[in-house]
Amino acid sequence: MNSIQLFQRDDALQQVSLTADAENLKVAAIGRSALVQRVAHKDHLRLCVDAQIALANLLTYAKTSKEFVKRPVIDFGREIEEAYKSYIAEPREEHDRLCRLAGDFAALEDAKAKAREAAKRAELAQIERETLQQIAEAKSLEQVADIRERAAEAAAALPDYVPIRTTGQTIREEWEIESIDSFVLMRARPDLVRKIEFDRLSIKDELGRGITLPGVIATKVCLSGVRTVLR
Repeated sequence: MNSIQLFQRDDALQQVSLTADAENLKVAAIGRSALVQRVAHKDHLRLCVDAQIALANLLTYAKTSKEFVKRPVIDFGREIEEAYKSYIAEPREEHDRLCRLAGDFAALEDAKAKAREAAKRAELAQIERETLQQIAEAKSLEQVADIRERAAEAAAALPDYVPIRTTGQTIREEWEIESIDSFVLMRARPDLVRKIEFDRLSIKDELGRGITLPGVIATKVCLSGVRTVLR
């Protein structure tokens, strides 16, 4: 850890503020940078690189200072997350177990209701066939009316099966996805893909080996960097 700190944390107020060095270093680095408007000869280059080094140092100080200030918070956040996971592990396991038990019972009840509905349709069809046969043999309109009345009563008497439910219970069907072939799904249904991430470092390595990558357009550029000197 470098000796220059740019940020300081106040846990009581939950605030982050700049240290005394922060603004001075920033003004100094930006001031040196502002002096460089073009690089046309060696002296210009020297001024440019010196300003680059000052800015690079400042950026490094800022990054390491940020990490130093954040580290205790991040570690504490991890401890909270671990405590949470440990606490809910057994209750969640039991909750899921009961969900499966109640869900299996609900599925069985729904299967019974569907079976009864199918049987009822078959019984209604049988009643209709018998009704038509009796009407075909009827001798008067009064007999036809009587036949239809008895058929309606028989149809109304057919029982339904109402699945057993209890107060506070909610039932819904949901797909349980076992696996996804990402590339097959992406090609077929790109609208179902929210985010695609590429390994940019590996892509650059492949381009550096002279390999042409489908879908990648890249141009070589020359970047002049500096070696930072931290104290």
